[in-house]
Amino acid sequence: MMLEVVVQGLQPAALAYMSAAVAVVGAISVFGLLYVDRRWASYVALIVEVILLSLFVYSVNLVYTLYSAPGFGSLHDIELGIAYQRVVAGVLSAMLFIAALVAIGYYMELQRRGHE
Repeated sequence: MMLEVVVQGLQPAALAYMSAAVAVVGAISVFGLLYVDRRWASYVALIVEVILLSLFVYSVNLVYTLYSAPGFGSLHDIELGIAYQRVVAGVLSAMLFIAALVAIGYYMELQRRGHE
């Protein structure tokens, strides 16, 4: 009989909602600031990226903790691991989306200035 692993951390749904909230507010803020000044948009994007990076590291740590537990192997453990992996993928895609917003804003500013 396999033992069920207990992970001392946030549940995957709570972690996903936290990450989504940070990503949506950050994306709206960066997009709004791109019209004001690209420099401030970059600062806000950096702060959002650092927050998302900390959530990414926390999620990856939970995945490693779960998969390296001595009693890992039950169906519930595998489902929990897959749920955490989906959260990790979501946080990573949010980080890439914020970086893409800044890159597109930089390109649009170059187009507006006429490649000085």
